[in-house]
Amino acid sequence: MDAGKTNISNIYNYNRSLEIPFFQRSYVWSEDNWDRFLSDMILVSSENKDYFLGSLILKQKETPSNSQIGDIRIVVDGQQRLTTLTIFFKVLCAAQEREEDFNRQFINRAKEVILKHNHNDIEVFNAIMNDALTSETRDNNQDSCCLKCYDYFVSKQSDLKDLNFDYLLNKIY
Repeated sequence: MDAGKTNISNIYNYNRSLEIPFFQRSYVWSEDNWDRFLSDMILVSSENKDYFLGSLILKQKETPSNSQIGDIRIVVDGQQRLTTLTIFFKVLCAAQEREEDFNRQFINRAKEVILKHNHNDIEVFNAIMNDALTSETRDNNQDSCCLKCYDYFVSKQSDLKDLNFDYLLNKIY
């Protein structure tokens, strides 16, 4: 991937896996971050404006020859933004009954969510992404910011219904 400006639809690629390494901290964004992010997404969608998400640092990882995925990247910098973005689009697509659009963009050819969390958040993040969030998972992860992010965007579903999925994918850089 070039070290230049690219939109998010090129980062979330059918042939890619983005892995958060074991040494990265947990997801820590809070409501202030989500409020600002949601306001920005509403502006991008309504005015079809470009939006700079921020710099991401992705390190190429050697891909095993038997892998279904051709491009594996380690997320060196950008975990908070990518996690928020993935959860946001998951809820957006559910609110608009466009789950297939989410799967087409955020699930890779190995039938896995492109963004893979490390041990800190993997249980709750995967449960959210796989529509398998149970009361037990909620209880085990009640302090998880991933869960709080998901619940935040679910509580804002009425604000998400009119957002333009395609504009957002192509206008977030």
